[in-house]
Amino acid sequence: MYNTLDAVKAWLENANASQTPKQILGRRQRQIESADDAMIPTPGSSARRTPSPSKKRRADDGSAIPTGPDPEEVAQDADNIGTSRPFGGFQSVDLVHRLPPPTRPLPSVTTAVSASRSGPTQSRPSGSPSRSGTRSRSPTKRPQHLDRLEKPVRFGELLDNALPQLPQDVTNLWKVIQPMVMFGEAIYPDQVATEVTELVGMTRPSQFYTEEQARADKTAALEELDAILAIRHAASTCLTGGHSESSWNLWVHHPLLALALSRHTHVAHELATTARILPPFLPSIPDAAVDAVSPNMIDFVLVLRLHARDHPGRVNNHSNDFTPADSTLRDAIRAKVNGQQPFGEECFNQTAYEPLRYCPIAVSIETKRDGNFEEGRVQLAVWTAAWHKRMAILNDLPATAQRLVTLPLLLVVDHEWKLLFACDRGECIVSFYFLSLSHTCDTHVYTRTCT
Repeated sequence: MYNTLDAVKAWLENANASQTPKQILGRRQRQIESADDAMIPTPGSSARRTPSPSKKRRADDGSAIPTGPDPEEVAQDADNIGTSRPFGGFQSVDLVHRLPPPTRPLPSVTTAVSASRSGPTQSRPSGSPSRSGTRSRSPTKRPQHLDRLEKPVRFGELLDNALPQLPQDVTNLWKVIQPMVMFGEAIYPDQVATEVTELVGMTRPSQFYTEEQARADKTAALEELDAILAIRHAASTCLTGGHSESSWNLWVHHPLLALALSRHTHVAHELATTARILPPFLPSIPDAAVDAVSPNMIDFVLVLRLHARDHPGRVNNHSNDFTPADSTLRDAIRAKVNGQQPFGEECFNQTAYEPLRYCPIAVSIETKRDGNFEEGRVQLAVWTAAWHKRMAILNDLPATAQRLVTLPLLLVVDHEWKLLFACDRGECIVSFYFLSLSHTCDTHVYTRTCT
């Protein structure tokens, strides 16, 4: 019966009897050493083996294009690699992996780089904002390009008496905020007047206000003070510890917004770091040739909340906190989004981020580290311009045909919270910069929670 032993015996019988096993092994060892010497150059010398010249074939136009290496040379290289001594004599091995020729022409380096840096382009709008066609490239983060947008964004600074500069829809808000920010009026609850005075060292009676009856007990005021002190400690730790922007969002900005909005049933904050602007709503520079950037995102938004299930952080709010008018508006928004928008644009805002699909954005917030104020301001400007474009498309009107509501914007740079007003002037958007609202490095956090 044929077995492995018979196969071995047959092989031995057919072997070259003129050579002993020792001679065979010696010959093989010399072949191995010869192959190693051909592949592994010693320091200061070149390899002994000279590679054969590359063969070329002719393209359709007669030009020569390189082909792969000689098959015999590849076979020899493979045999040498398989029998080489690893790390012999502490010598380095230069192994070149050669690929077969491409089956179709590859794009040039310049073309590939240009394609990787280019985004969707947009055409010059006429009439209502266009969803299709060739688009010009989106703006960079340089502020000088904002003035060239299809609806330009420009920056201004509010005067001491800002009422003549601001539209009517924010004058009441301005009248409430101005004395708090500029004079520190009515920022501390009077239930903790003693504790605040011990912390600050000196206060004025006008800095305290009387809580509404539902929250008049001192226990609630002390809990709020403890929360503010914890936020102040977290902000100080993030600054001295060199924490990232994400850490600031987690430990400082999110808790502060949650505390400030805890009394408001219809307003909620939402983390928006993954809420990307949809391409149809991205503001463009007509007939421009600037480097494109991906649609920028911001950090937080304050949204209109019309149902108890619209925000995960309000588990203690029940459906009876909302009125029939809230339900009517909520149903109208969903009907507008789901039944009247093109495929891929089923969202109320300029982003398709699911938590923001049906919740109108009221305030947009960008956070920055290391004093990067200018970049944050430009990001807010692009985000706001995209919102204006979305509202114009949603109402099927030209971008300059209507004046939209003024949008408050917040720019947070480390400890400092800055307020801006994005005012629609018809042909452009003017973003007015206001003084700092507050700092998270001291008890002025109270100013932020009040405003």
